Amino acid sequence: MTSGRTTLVEGARVLTDSGTAVVVETLAGGVGLRDSLGCVAHVGWPQLDTVRSIADGHVAALTEKLGARSRGEAVAIAIRAGLVMV
Repeated sequence: MTSGRTTLVEGARVLTDSGTAVVVETLAGGVGLRDSLGCVAHVGWPQLDTVRSIADGHVAALTEKLGARSRGEAVAIAIRAGLVMV
């Protein structure tokens, strides 16, 4: 089981929405990624969507983004889990 986090350090191999990449730098404003063609692009933290680590030829599992759920959705989940009586 993984922690659900991807560590972005120089040299890390990752899978992004655009394909595979290698992290070439991490900065306060984002990360530099080298794609399979050798092109380096700076991606700001707000624009960085899905990134999964690649280790031993295996891509990490994709987990749902953490975020605020609507109150109605949270209540429905609690009801299904048996935490709330209707």
